[in-house]
Order: sequence, then structure tokens, then C-alpha cells
Amino acid sequence: MLPSPRWPDSVDIKGNAAFAGDTLIFKADTAAVPCQTTDARYVVSRAENELHIAGVGMDACGGRRAALVGTWTKG
Repeated sequence: MLPSPRWPDSVDIKGNAAFAGDTLIFKADTAAVPCQTTDARYVVSRAENELHIAGVGMDACGGRRAALVGTWTKG
């Protein structure tokens, strides 16, 4: 669930992903998500109570990129 008030109180982005080392990969699958025409990759790292997510290349699902990229702090 993404935090309010920046995001809605309901889940509106879903997707299957897998890790390859420190990279989170969403495989191209237009049957599951119409915008997912190519693989999307994100590098994930952690420092103390923060999770950092950086996009690698393009993600055809712009909403997913906007939701994931940035620094997440454990509350």
C-alpha cells in the first residue's frame, strides 16, 4: 500500500516481479498489465532505516515508476 496523502488509500498498481541480485525486474507481460510492453528494471538498496529504489532505463508503465522510485523510510 502506498502512503497517503500522496497516493490513494487503495491499491491500484499490481504486478509480478523477480529479483536478480539487487535488481527488481518486471517482465514484459501485456496480458497482466497492458502498459508492460518491455521489461522494467529497478535497483534496490538499503541503508539503515531507508530503502532506495532507482529506475534503470525506461518503464512503459509510468505510474509504476512514479510510485516506486525514491527513498522509503521505515516508519
